[in-house]
Amino acid sequence: MNRSLSSMLYGDVPVETGPSKRRRMADLIIRRVTGGGSISRDELLGGGFSEMDIDSHFKAALAQAGVRRLAAVFARQTRSGEPIGRLSVESIDIDPVVLQGTDTGTLQKGPGHYPPTAFPGQGKTNGIAGHRTTYLAPFRNINEIEDGDDLVLEMPYGTFRYRVQRHAIVDPYAVHIVRDVGYERLVLTACHPLY
Repeated sequence: MNRSLSSMLYGDVPVETGPSKRRRMADLIIRRVTGGGSISRDELLGGGFSEMDIDSHFKAALAQAGVRRLAAVFARQTRSGEPIGRLSVESIDIDPVVLQGTDTGTLQKGPGHYPPTAFPGQGKTNGIAGHRTTYLAPFRNINEIEDGDDLVLEMPYGTFRYRVQRHAIVDPYAVHIVRDVGYERLVLTACHPLY
């Protein structure tokens, strides 16, 4: 029976912004998060938060919001079969270009991004499928990726690092594995066993 091997991966994406904008950005984010400015930076400082805590937290929040916007724009502009980024998996020595789509023509050229899933940086599940024995076999050794291994997905708008959480062998029609779970994660899929 044909089954699908799925590596479920999750990672946090640190992004940086320029230091000259920190105070202004933090103030804007505080107002947005609190619904129009019901709490100020001074109130946070008076509440025991250090300047460094506030800057670090809101710097990361603003950067993530910017990445989400860039990812959304890129997703809207990308067409099936077009390259969208590069996946590097050092533990199995691969770094293929990832294409948009999982149709036959696209997967013949390399691993493909599942169109119904989010793009990296949108804070949701994104999925990539690849062949193991045909069409360049980019995921031939996907079964050798181990829990704790790092994966890097380079996109035009940012670099995203994921750490393998687990592996699962599922039925070929188990589309739930690429369902959004409410946080940024990457799911790789390929057929199992090799044939």
